[in-house]
Amino acid sequence: TANRCLVDVGTALVTMAHDLDGCRYLKDNNLISGCDQSVAYTLALEANDPNLCFDYLSADSASDCWLKVRTRLNTKAIERLHYLSQLEIPGNLQMPGALTKAGPSPQIKGLQSGSSAYKAFVELDSIRIQRIGYEANSPEKKVKTQFSRREGKDLGVDTQITGLEFYVGFPSVGKSIAAADLNNDGWPDLVASNFSGLDLYFNTGKGNFIHSHLGLDRQAAKFLNSRHVLIAAPADFNNDGWLDLYLTTRGGSNFIVYNDKNGFQAVQLTPFPSSHRRATFATSIADVDKNGTLDLVNGNLTTGAFPFWKPESKNEFYFQKSLGEFVSADFEDYNGVTLSTLFSDVNHDGEVDLFVGNDFATPDSFYWGPIKEPIRFDRGVDSPIPVTPHATMSYDSGDFNNDGFLDLFISEMTFEPTPEKDYCGEIKDPEYQEDCRQATSAYVAIDDWDMDACMALSKPHLQAACSLGLLVRIAARLKQPELCTKIPEDLVSFRKRCDYLSVNRDLGQQPKFEGVPQRVDSNILLQNDGLGRFVDGTNEMGVRSSYFSWGARFADYDNDGWLDIYVVNGTQVGKDIRPNVLFHNQGGHKFTPSQEAFGLDDYIHTSSFVNVDFDRDGDVDIIATGGLAPLRVFTNQNTSNNRAISFEVRLKSGNIFGLGTKLKIEYEVNGQTRIQLREIKTGGGFMSYDPPLAHFGLGRTTEVKKLSIQWPNGQSQSWDQTFPSGYHYLIEQK
Repeated sequence: TANRCLVDVGTALVTMAHDLDGCRYLKDNNLISGCDQSVAYTLALEANDPNLCFDYLSADSASDCWLKVRTRLNTKAIERLHYLSQLEIPGNLQMPGALTKAGPSPQIKGLQSGSSAYKAFVELDSIRIQRIGYEANSPEKKVKTQFSRREGKDLGVDTQITGLEFYVGFPSVGKSIAAADLNNDGWPDLVASNFSGLDLYFNTGKGNFIHSHLGLDRQAAKFLNSRHVLIAAPADFNNDGWLDLYLTTRGGSNFIVYNDKNGFQAVQLTPFPSSHRRATFATSIADVDKNGTLDLVNGNLTTGAFPFWKPESKNEFYFQKSLGEFVSADFEDYNGVTLSTLFSDVNHDGEVDLFVGNDFATPDSFYWGPIKEPIRFDRGVDSPIPVTPHATMSYDSGDFNNDGFLDLFISEMTFEPTPEKDYCGEIKDPEYQEDCRQATSAYVAIDDWDMDACMALSKPHLQAACSLGLLVRIAARLKQPELCTKIPEDLVSFRKRCDYLSVNRDLGQQPKFEGVPQRVDSNILLQNDGLGRFVDGTNEMGVRSSYFSWGARFADYDNDGWLDIYVVNGTQVGKDIRPNVLFHNQGGHKFTPSQEAFGLDDYIHTSSFVNVDFDRDGDVDIIATGGLAPLRVFTNQNTSNNRAISFEVRLKSGNIFGLGTKLKIEYEVNGQTRIQLREIKTGGGFMSYDPPLAHFGLGRTTEVKKLSIQWPNGQSQSWDQTFPSGYHYLIEQK
């Protein structure tokens, strides 16, 4: 009773009389320590200054006090913000017109669907071939580097910083991009997902794009636009010769949007079956069972909570038994954070193989064709794959040494000292640059638990987004899911992430994984030995490090006849500001980092990009997403004046766009026969999809002498037919 009295008196002296010596009246050291913490907490809270905790307490106690004070201040500020402007927050956080992106888009009137300028070339056996000549190089040809860089706004590919990205730790992650001819006019279009729905950009054929959206009814549009759309993968699921879109969203709701053959102006969200998913970041598509319909794998992950070995989601495999009938398969896989999936026949047995890339300790998994139920993975015992990264970010396959066998490149995060750099200064447009600086300040405010800094931002929608991002962090730290109810219901992704992170979970025990060895801090390049096995050529070929890497793809960027590798990178705001990396192929013997020489030394944090010849002049351009930055367009100038040739296929009985088709060309260089191999695929990389076609650089060669095709059903055909360079060829089965 005496101690209780002393505590009451001491506390009163502290809180009411501000007598800091009140704690000394206590006799017990534990009581004195608790009283000291109460003193510091009270004074810091009254002064709105959590740093006062360090004036009265030891470092350990002060840190705890600081967090409590900061949390209390932020919670009070968030409550004030929410209740005073709760009706404004949803509007503030949307791109202009986001929730009204419904019905037909008037912007694309006048664009022709289903018309292109192909002309007959030749008929051979069971195929008919048409072609279209490449356009002249753009007037930017005077640029000295291989690529010229422009921001998307200059070409009609306009994006905005909405603040909706503030709920994820890496602002570069979460934006997917795809390129494909959506309206069958012969020009590749763009699909860009974002934190508030989906944007379409139709190619005018005049060097720019027209911004559009899905023509959904108002209810469906509001549903989609209130969600973070993760990926949008183009594929013809109903075999009508028009590419549809497979959409995945944060929270696990996935859909197919079937092409209406009119620019997606009157479409519906067709729900995709779900077994158990929270977020699909990696979908790969192919006709795995050769029945003429497209199947797919969903690489899923949780919404960001540790541990990675015990997620509340698993990967999924679906066979399309008949058009529109997707059936979940018995699919064995590790539980992990899957960031990349790839269907590719890398052992050349005529059957699709599957590669699943997982972040952190969870091993990658491999499935060798023919893939049938029950689907089981290679457990690493005498595996053809000798090693993978410890933290796989993306997979791609390509024949980098032109020996006729597909090799594998797997990207991983690597770490090196980073010089300071003005990140937002890389953005040229003044308005975008200022938005970037504001958004960067918001991330710093969230990291510092600083509500005042959130409210000091110049734009109301960024103030609101910063505040709610801070609320998510507070709810997660304190494990108080009730705080999440303060997030407006329209902000579904914010709300779901907050709900998930704020609940205590059983972490479990890390399992002992079976799998191939993992290597830390290194990309992996696996060279196919032609005998069904792969050899680690990473260090020998000079491709170990590309910093905190994400997406990576093979492509011949200078049309010299050898596949290069482009790798994009980036992490948290203000950290690891490094250039994206181009590994330039040196005749199949090694790679040399050449991003600066090629004009690709871009420092914007990037996770996804597409290789697409958007101006159809015969060279591969690059369009990349960016963290707190606009899309960037890297137009290939073909400064070397090398030649090229490209092919698309159309099958007559299902899998119309020929996913899984392999094309091999033969041609002569100085009297010697050269070969190149490509595979048409939809998958791999990170949150990105290239057009379903095969592009070949030819150097100075003017024609191809022989074409061989292995169709998706495993059957092969060859033709001794001359194909002049400078054309894009469309090969149709009769």
